[in-house]
Amino acid sequence: MLYASYMSYVSIKMHASSNGAHISGAETLVDESRAYEFLSSFYQRANTHSKGKPEITTLTIRRIKDADIITIPALEVKCLPALHPSEAHRQVIEQLSNVVSPTIAQMALHTVLNARNMRGAILLCAHTGQRLDPYDPQRGVRASTFGVTPQESAGPTLNKSHFNEALVLASKVMSAPGIVAEICISDDPAYTTGYVTTENTYIRIPHMKDPYSPIGGRVFLLDTRVSTPEDTISYLEQKPVLITGVN
Repeated sequence: MLYASYMSYVSIKMHASSNGAHISGAETLVDESRAYEFLSSFYQRANTHSKGKPEITTLTIRRIKDADIITIPALEVKCLPALHPSEAHRQVIEQLSNVVSPTIAQMALHTVLNARNMRGAILLCAHTGQRLDPYDPQRGVRASTFGVTPQESAGPTLNKSHFNEALVLASKVMSAPGIVAEICISDDPAYTTGYVTTENTYIRIPHMKDPYSPIGGRVFLLDTRVSTPEDTISYLEQKPVLITGVN
C-alpha cells in the first residue's frame, strides 16, 4: 500500500431519506478543487432516484489529511451467469462456501434477502453467523471515506455507474482487516444485478432479485480470529482509501 501525499482531499457524502426511510446515498474522496462538481451531482442524484424525491437530503464535506490516505488496487472482476434469482442465489452460496461453511453461506444470503431500507451493511461473524455491528439495526456498518485515484476519476455523472461504484466500495471492504466476503443486492428497485466478493475477486451475478423488488442490502463476513469488530468497523468507516485500476 502506498501513501498519497501530493494533494489535498475532501470526503463528500450524501444521504437522502423520507419519513426516516433510506432513499439514496453516495460518497467520494476527491481533490478539494472538484468538491463543487460532486456536491451538485450528488444533490441531483438524490432528487431523481427511482424511489422518489426525498424529504431530507444531507450533504457533508470533510477535509482529509493527505498522509492518512492509502492507495490499494481494485479487486479482480469475474462474471457468473444466472437466468433467474434462484439460480443466482445458488451461485452466491457456491462462491461463499469457498471461504465459509455452507451453513454460514446460507445464513448470510438469508440475511441480505431480508434486508430493507438499511443505510449500511450488516456485519456477521464468519464462524457463527452472529450479527456483530453494534448500532441501530437500520444503520449497520457504513463503508466510507473512499474514492478512485485522480487519474481514473472522470468526474461526477447524474446517471451513476452501479458497477464502478460497487467495485470501488467492495475493494475497500475487502481490504479491511478480517473481512473474508461480502454479498450485495442493490436497493435500487430497477437494478437486479448483485455481487459477491471472496478472495480478492468481485463476482457479478445477474438476476439476484426480481425487477422492482424491494429487496436490497449488503452483508460483510468477518473472521473474528483475525480482527475484532471494533477494529474492522473503524477501518471501514474512517480509514481514507483511494482505489486504482477501476477503469
